Amino acid sequence: MNKIKLVIRGGFDGQTPVTQPPTFRLVEGWNEAELTAPAGILPAGLWGQVPAG
Repeated sequence: MNKIKLVIRGGFDGQTPVTQPPTFRLVEGWNEAELTAPAGILPAGLWGQVPAG
């Protein structure tokens, strides 16, 4: 199972497209990445990561 955690420091605004892929790292069994700018629209493929579920 591929577990993904996104930490959004800039806030989730529901309208800003995320265009730069974050750097994922393995943290306690999760692929974790941090977004520092506002986010709202994430790409379906999430830069090669496929969420569980």
